[in-house]
Amino acid sequence: MSVNNLGFCIVRDALPLSVVQLLQTQFEMVRYLNPAADINRGDGAVPNSFSFYASFPSESLLVTMQSAIEQIVDVPLLMSFSYFRIMYTGAFLPLHRDRPNCEYSATICIEEDVDYPYPIFMKDLSGVVHEVFLSPGDMAVYKGCEVQHWRLPYQGQRHIQTFVHYVDANGPYREFELDKRTGILMPPADVHRTNAEPVSFDVADLPDVNIDRVVHKRESINN
Repeated sequence: MSVNNLGFCIVRDALPLSVVQLLQTQFEMVRYLNPAADINRGDGAVPNSFSFYASFPSESLLVTMQSAIEQIVDVPLLMSFSYFRIMYTGAFLPLHRDRPNCEYSATICIEEDVDYPYPIFMKDLSGVVHEVFLSPGDMAVYKGCEVQHWRLPYQGQRHIQTFVHYVDANGPYREFELDKRTGILMPPADVHRTNAEPVSFDVADLPDVNIDRVVHKRESINN
């Protein structure tokens, strides 16, 4: 299993159900402790959502998942930062690539509305678009700076995902170790930036996906 051919790969059941349930509860608690968050605006990139940078549970994942993700990407990594997001009805993820502090990334599904499976679209390194479905505990590992990815407007009630981001320890972005923070659990050094290098932040500019060109991936992608 590697990200080298497509730029991403899928790991099914990367987290056991007991860990997923624990994280779901912890993320709900973080949301409860931040009642004044502007859900309509979201984090400036994803409307109709709640997000949190470097929460205790997501930073714990950042530490514990490093070794597994190093095996998948086959390079030594430095931790950058973690993030989680709760998406509500109408939320969407703009078409984008990630900034250098997200050179190697993983998105992990924590909760889904089973009536509304919510795929993430990824354009692989050859230009083919993949519609990727993740169930709770599943993980997509991808080259964040190279693979364009997006989500269409969400029709379900609530979808929770968490992210862990790393940089190549010997690569051009190693200066982003800990996202230039003073330590784990610390807030971002630049509180005004988003993590995305957007192609567009307008829902009207999301691709009109041609299903004939989409590779549906409910099974593991081993490449």
